[in-house]
Amino acid sequence: SAHLLPSQGVHLFWWTPHASEHSTAKGAGKFALTFQGTNSLEKKGLWATDGTAEGTQEIPVKNASANGVTPMGFPRRFGALGDRLFFWGINVSGKGGLWATDGTSKGTVEILAKGTGPRGLDPQGFFPFEDKLFFRGMVSLHKVGLWRTDGTAAGTIPLKVAGAGKTYGLNPNSFAELGPIGSRPRALFFSGSTEQHSTLWKTDGTSQGTVPIIPVANSPNLAPRDIISATLTFD
Repeated sequence: SAHLLPSQGVHLFWWTPHASEHSTAKGAGKFALTFQGTNSLEKKGLWATDGTAEGTQEIPVKNASANGVTPMGFPRRFGALGDRLFFWGINVSGKGGLWATDGTSKGTVEILAKGTGPRGLDPQGFFPFEDKLFFRGMVSLHKVGLWRTDGTAAGTIPLKVAGAGKTYGLNPNSFAELGPIGSRPRALFFSGSTEQHSTLWKTDGTSQGTVPIIPVANSPNLAPRDIISATLTFD
């Protein structure tokens, strides 16, 4: 039997999956926390807990690497969409890719997207927006692009963004949603790169609607970090 060894800390992600067509295992749909854990065979895998000892268990994953699927809880390598949790994991070929789980072994699978880098997609920075999950991922050996997924292989695609850096790609980071404000629609903001500078970008979820924002203060190399969206209410 497997025993949880909380080596190198436990990186938790709050998530409450709903019952689905795969949720037939005992306790399915009851997990509230998902995290990386190491079992008695020293394999790092996907674990879940409902807050009780008997409800804390490893989710067996097929087609993972010999050392386990190794889901990473940092930086933001878990993301929820609908009734599934998406995460970064290593497959049997040793490539870091996009995986999804509904909290059961049968419902934990790799999403095989096209157009990734030779070492895998390496998805990071998940952020839900407009019924999709957006994230940064490899589009070639050195280029990092803006990706979106609807949870299917066909619906997992990189956005083709005009003005993105030609050498290292758009390299998006630090996502935050804002809007709508007045006549301006809701948009997803992030830090991204042109060929010469790092600046603030926004997207409506489409390639055509992904554009850089050059500040009025004439600071093209804005290099924004830790973007946070907040709503302030005044009495």
